[in-house]
Amino acid sequence: MEDNINSKTGIIIYPNPSSGEFSIEGLGLGIYDVEIYNMVGEKVYSAPNINPLTSNEIYFNYQPNGIYFLQIKSEGKTISKKIIIQK
Repeated sequence: MEDNINSKTGIIIYPNPSSGEFSIEGLGLGIYDVEIYNMVGEKVYSAPNINPLTSNEIYFNYQPNGIYFLQIKSEGKTISKKIIIQK
């Protein structure tokens, strides 16, 4: 299992691997956007304007098993993370 904590950003994605539902923590109080891309670079999910005070869960259980790449955008910064979906 990969380490879910990025030492530079403090972002935590859990559980990872996931069945398709996972949480993002460590972004602070700013509003953020999440985009998820498959292995060939196609955007397969987009969730704009997520407020970490009210929600930090992503429901991504309609996609097939595989490796996906998250792009988390907040306050002009972009953080990339990997998530594994296993059902």
